Formats: sequence, C-alpha cells, structure tokens
Amino acid sequence: MKELFDEKHKKALEKARDRKLEIYQKIDGVRQIDDELAKTGLKVYAEALKKQSAVPLEDRIALLREENLNLQHARADLLTAAGYPADYTKPDFECKKCSDTGYVGIDPCDCLISALRRESYETSGLGALLKYQDFDNFDISMYPEKSRRMMKFIYEEAKKFAENFGNTDVNGNLLFYGGTGLGKTHLSSAIGKRLIDRGFYVVYDTALNIMHAFEKERFSKTDVQTSTDRYFECDLLIIDDLGSEFMSSFTHAMLYDIINTRLISGKGTIISTNLSSTEAIKKTYDERIVSRIVGRFRSFCFEGEDIRLITRKQNLNEKNKR
Repeated sequence: MKELFDEKHKKALEKARDRKLEIYQKIDGVRQIDDELAKTGLKVYAEALKKQSAVPLEDRIALLREENLNLQHARADLLTAAGYPADYTKPDFECKKCSDTGYVGIDPCDCLISALRRESYETSGLGALLKYQDFDNFDISMYPEKSRRMMKFIYEEAKKFAENFGNTDVNGNLLFYGGTGLGKTHLSSAIGKRLIDRGFYVVYDTALNIMHAFEKERFSKTDVQTSTDRYFECDLLIIDDLGSEFMSSFTHAMLYDIINTRLISGKGTIISTNLSSTEAIKKTYDERIVSRIVGRFRSFCFEGEDIRLITRKQNLNEKNKR
C-alpha cells in the first residue's frame, strides 16, 4: 500500500513539473517569478540574521510576505491571460488533505484508511458477499415465528462478538451449525465486514478450499510456504461449510493444526457447518478436533426454513401477481 501511495504522489509531482516546463516555454516571465519566489526562504533567513536594523524583524518579514503575494498574483495573471488556470502548475493530488502521501502528520489519512479497507475486502476472500450480507440486511422476519426468538438471540450475540473482538486476550470462537440457507454464512460475513472496518485482518474460505490449499502446498516442489500462512496469521479466520471437504487423515490433521494453533495463539475463529448437530460433528471428526470445536467454541444452532427458497417463492409470487 505504501508503494501505491508513493507512486501516486510521485506521478502528481511529475505531471506538475511537466506543466511547469510547458508554461516556461510558452509564457515569458513565469520562470523569473518562480526564481524570485524560490529565494523567499533565503531572504527571510538573511533578515533574521541581521543584528542591527532600524526596522523591526516582524515588519521586514511582513514586507517580504507582501512581496511574495504580489509575485504570486502576477504569476497567476500571466497564466490566466494566456488561457491557463492560475493553479495549472500545482500538483493535482487525488487527496488534497494528505497530498497522496497517506498521512497527515503522523496520523493515517482517511484516504489511506479507506484504501486499506478496500484491500482488506478484496484479500479477505469475502468478495461479493460483503455487498449484500451485513448486519443491516439480516432479516429475522424471514424466519418462522417459532425460530425468530432464537435467531434474534444469535444475531445479537454475533453483533456483540464483532463489537467486542480484540477487547480481551482471547478473542473468542464461534460455531454456527444447522441446515442450508439459514443465515450462517450471512452472519459470518457480517462479522467479517465489521472487523475489517475496525482494522482487523480477516480471512474467509470454505473448508474445501482450505484443505485444497494445504494439499497443493504439500505436493509443491518449492519449500516456501505462503498460500496457507494466512490461515494461521489472520486475526479472524472464517471456515465456511465445514464437512464439505474430502475426509482423510491428512485433512483431519490439517484442520486440527489450524484450530489448535489458533486457539493457542488466542486468535479468533468462526466455523459454520451444515451438519445438523454437535453429535453429527462428533461422528464426522476425530476426538482431538471435536474436543476443541465443541469444548472451546460457543455453539449456535440455526433453525428454520431455507431463506433462499423462501425468497425465491416470494419473488415468484410477486412476479405472478404482475
């Protein structure tokens, strides 16, 4: 990101330099004015060094300031008379606040924070999910009445998790389980988005893709580990669709390594699975994995009907009414 801002700043300065050379060639007198303006600092320094003078230093500095302003006005008049904007040779920075440096003093500029947030959205793996899956558009009314109380509770706990993340030494871990289309991925994405906005490093991926990444790295001819490091290093790892991966001793070992390493380091993990109960999880995975998921994660059971099917039915009914 630093390289990106450095390049933007550099290009703006280069364009300003090219415009200045253009003006020097086309308009007489501008170069001479710029030469005089460049001497202002030396003139101020010289006045400050004078030990004796009938005129107070403040008055002499004020006089230099007035001369400087007169030169700037004369320069602007030359440019506008030739059909150019008065500020034609000034750098055209995208962000006027920080001049495309990314910082205002020692504080990060809003443009840098926004750029880092966009980059985090792209690298998190959440991608398009962030456009339509957040806390604001999680509609509890879509659930059957008997499930709404529980879903409202899960929703509120998910929001608390997102707001309180990082406030304790152990960030906490969540297990979302239940049938398909019940909002597990939606709430996981909402938490991920909120944490990215707060400046945390979030990685989202399916269990299938994660295991594939480890297998690919295992059989790679190079010894450099890069693709799977993020699963250990991120502040929050969201493992979606646990149970969809190919079951083998290797995948179980990798899954255990990820979960156990993150627990030891105090990093947060969210796991969502279509397995219908903790008993189903116990039947699918070995005791070491189960003891960590069931014993160290807060578990939430998602109930109701497939929201996606309900939405499709509603859309179809509305279309038929037309």
